[in-house]
Parts: sequence; structure tokens; C-alpha cells
Amino acid sequence: MIIFHKVRAKNFLAIGNRFIEIVLDQHPTTLVLGKNGSGKSTILDMILFGLFGYPLRNINLNQIVNSINKKDCIVEIEFSTRGHRYLIRRGLAPNCFVIFKDGEEIIQEAKTKDYQNMLEEKVLQVDYETFRQVVVLGSASYVPFMRLKSTERKEIIEDLLNIKIFSEMAAILKTKFTNLKSEIERTDSELVAITQKITMQEGYCQEAKKRKNIQTSSIDEQITEHQKTLTATIKESEECSARISELTDQIADQTYTANIKEMETLKIKLESTQERIKRDVNFIKNSDVCPTCTQKILDDFKTEFVAIREPKITQRDQAIKDIVEKIENLEAKQKEIDDYKNQLSEARSNLLGLNGKIKYISGTIGRLTEQKVKALEAQSTSDDKIEMALADFRSEKDQLETTKRGQQETRYLYEMATAMLKETGVKSKILEQYLPILNNTINHYLNRMEFLVDFNINGNFEETIKSRFRDEFSYESFSEGEKARINLALLLTWRAIATMKNSISTNLLVLDEIFDSSLDSFGSEELIKILNDLGEDKTNVMVISHRSEMATDKFSRTIKFTKMKDYTVIHENI
Repeated sequence: MIIFHKVRAKNFLAIGNRFIEIVLDQHPTTLVLGKNGSGKSTILDMILFGLFGYPLRNINLNQIVNSINKKDCIVEIEFSTRGHRYLIRRGLAPNCFVIFKDGEEIIQEAKTKDYQNMLEEKVLQVDYETFRQVVVLGSASYVPFMRLKSTERKEIIEDLLNIKIFSEMAAILKTKFTNLKSEIERTDSELVAITQKITMQEGYCQEAKKRKNIQTSSIDEQITEHQKTLTATIKESEECSARISELTDQIADQTYTANIKEMETLKIKLESTQERIKRDVNFIKNSDVCPTCTQKILDDFKTEFVAIREPKITQRDQAIKDIVEKIENLEAKQKEIDDYKNQLSEARSNLLGLNGKIKYISGTIGRLTEQKVKALEAQSTSDDKIEMALADFRSEKDQLETTKRGQQETRYLYEMATAMLKETGVKSKILEQYLPILNNTINHYLNRMEFLVDFNINGNFEETIKSRFRDEFSYESFSEGEKARINLALLLTWRAIATMKNSISTNLLVLDEIFDSSLDSFGSEELIKILNDLGEDKTNVMVISHRSEMATDKFSRTIKFTKMKDYTVIHENI
């Protein structure tokens, strides 16, 4: 409940540069009198401007500042609620808006609009329109509940029943639903994108494996071919080595050159001796006188000489023939050995070439093997990266699918909550419970004011008014006095419901000129009784009137507003 303690102002409308203060919580009923234009309705303007920044009357803010002083317009209002005492100071020329809680200023950390929202939502827990419907009933710039649109009526009653929160929740839920829809669309889009990435990455994996197989197969084929060549070359090298060993064994460092020369020397000597002997024999045979001694050569001597020497010639001829044959044999053997040497040299040269070829092929095989290892390592690294990327994509997809499941669950909850927050949902059920109470309370106050009709508001906040004879009437078909009774009954009902719900219950009730034109004497008497009953329930009622004949003895306090030198002055308990 909000307990208003006091309100004061200076340089506000017709109020001068000195504060005028009105205590709000010490008298159950207060009559505020004054002629038209004296400033008595300024009380309402002060209260509403202090709380909400707008006066009751439809005037511009710059018209609120006293037109003579034109500066330092200040309104202060003090009240208590939920165990804390608040002071609001609001001013113009210069602008001022400060809230104190238990003597400590609540620091304004945002824009003035947000500061005002904080005041209405966290402290007052009521907005301007609902406050006017519950606290104020007047003639100036006041729109009665019955002249409000159905949407405006709905807001008032929802505030009273503390179910406006459901509309706010529905609005928040609608925003959340829209955001959730965008999030789901974004998640679906991301799922499509990540699925495409996974498909592409799997294609990369398969392509990489194919490339690896092709590359390693090509290297393996080359290695196989080189291995075959190497095996054949090694075999050829082994055969060459065996041939060299065989040729080496056959040569065995043999040489016939010296023997040939020795035999040729012997042959020459034999041929020379043989030539000399043959010449001597031919000389003896063909000569009769010795050329040296000129003696006659005897036939016997010749015969004997030839007989001795001819066998030797034959022997030497045979010996020479044998030597020639031996020389030919030796030369044949030497030629064979030379041929072996040539073959050995050629075999060694071939072996050297084969060994070089073996070394080259082995190196090539080694390089190909190394190339294969590097290719496999590189491919393995590439495969690892591709697999890691694929794993990341799959993990991301799992997370997105988890997110989507959560979003779908949230959407299901939002759909259920939306159904509950529709006009036909929770609010409808609450209204069904309270509408009979509202209608009974309205009819109670109408009966007390001797206005015998059956008044009902339905779930669409439309009224039905029937007479005791069951004839239906509209609000506009009644007289101003009867309308006033309906307005009063509604106002008092709103306060009763607010007190029951403890939603916007307050000690303050202000009636502005209600007694002056609309109510007859009986209605006025009944209304005063009702107001006194409210006063007994710790409600502080202020009745504003310009009727000087009002019965002041029926009120616990009287305040009179007058004008003095164009400034408003108040006199209390006159």
C-alpha cells in the first residue's frame, strides 16, 4: 500500500516563490474550498506532476511554471510503501528530477525516461492512467472509466487485478518467440551449411585417399621395376665375378714370353750353326782344293767329312723343327692367355659398370622409398588435418543439432505459454473469478446511493445496465447525476478491489467538484457517508468544491484556497 504523507510546491501554476505544503495522511476527510481560479485543483496537479511528470489538466509543461516568477518551479511529494519512505523532487526551469529512498538519493544511471519507468514499475507499481482511475475522480481533464475504450478499460482492470503482468509477459514472449524463430532459422541455415561442409570434407577424404593410392602405387611400380632390374644386375654381376675368378684361375700369372724368346734364341743359334755346317759340307762337296792352304782335298776326306756332318745337319734340322713347333705351341698358349687377359679386363670393366649400376639402382630405390615415406607422411598429415576438420564439423553439427533440439523444446514451451497467456487463457480464468466480485461491488455502491440498477461488466469489458424492470440502458442515456453515481461506484469499486488485491492500494482519494453540479442532496449525503466509512478504514479523502455552502462539519479538516496578489494562498481549518 502507498501512504502519501505530504505534497508541497513553489512557483507551480499560481503558487508563488514560497512553498505551500499540504499534509495528506493526518485527516480522514478534508474539504478543499475555493472560488473558481483560486487554485484548489492545483492539489491534483501537484500530486500527479510530482509522481508522473504530468499534471491532471491538459496543459503544456512550460505553462506549469509560475508565469510571474518564471523559474524555480519545484514540487516535492513524500510517501511510504513496502517499509521504505520516499521523497520525489521534480522541477522545471531548471529541470530537476530526484528520488530519495530513506533519505538516500537513488542515483540516476540512465535516461530520465528510464528513471521514470523505474519509479513507476519498481516503486509505485502503477502508471499514470490507472492511478487517476483509482485515486482521482474529477471534472477537469478527467475521462471516466465508462468513456474509455475497451482496450483502455482492459488495462485499468488488469492493473487492478495484478494481471497486466500476463499481457506484458505475452508481449515479451512474442518478442522471444520472434527471436527464437530467427534463431531456429539461423540454426537450420547453419545445419545446412555444416552438412554441406561435412559432405565436401568427406569428398576431400576420399579424393585424398585416391591420390595417395595413385601416388604410392606409381612409386611402388617404379620400385618394383627397379628391384627387378637390380636383381638381374646383381645376378649379372655375380656371373661376371665368377667369370673373372675363372679367368684369373686360368691365367694364374702364367707367361710364355721368356720361353718363346729363349727358344727363338736357341733356334737362331741352331740355324746359324746349321747354316755354317751346310756351307762347309757344300764347300767340301763342291771344292777340290783348300782355299787357305791350296792343298788338294781328297775324296776320302770329303766322304768322311760329309758323312760326319750330314747326320748332324739332319739332327739339327729336326731340332730346329722341334724348336719351331715348341715356339708355335708357346705362342698359341701365350695368345690364349692374352685372350683370357683381354676377357678378364673386359669382365672387370663390365663388373665395374654393373656395380655402378647396382649402386645407382639401389640409390634410386632408396630415393623412391624415401619419397614414398615422405609422401605417406605428408598425406598422413594432410589426412589428419582433413579428418580433424571433419571431426570438428561433425562435432559442430552435433552441437547445432543439440541446440536445435533445445530450441524446439523451447518453442514447444513458448507455444504452451502463448496459449496460456492468450486472452482466453489464464487472464480469462482470473477475470471469470473476479468479474462477479467487481459487479457485486459496483452494484453495492450504486444501491447505497439509491441508484437501483443492475450493472454488469463482461469479459470484453463491455457494460450492461438494466433497470429493475429489466430494461436495458446505455451509460450515455443517464442524467449527469446518475452518471456521477456510476463513476463514483466504479471508483470506489476499483479502490476496494485494489485494497483486496494489494495491487495499487493507497490512502489517498481525491474528488474534484463531484458535489458541485452532478449529485442531488440525497446523493451527496449518501456519498459523504461512504467517504466517512472510507476514512475509518485509514483512507484520506479530499473533496474539492467551490460550493461555499458545503457542510464543513461533516469533514475532519477544511482548507480554503484564495488568490492574493495573483498568488494562491491556503487557509487551513477555517
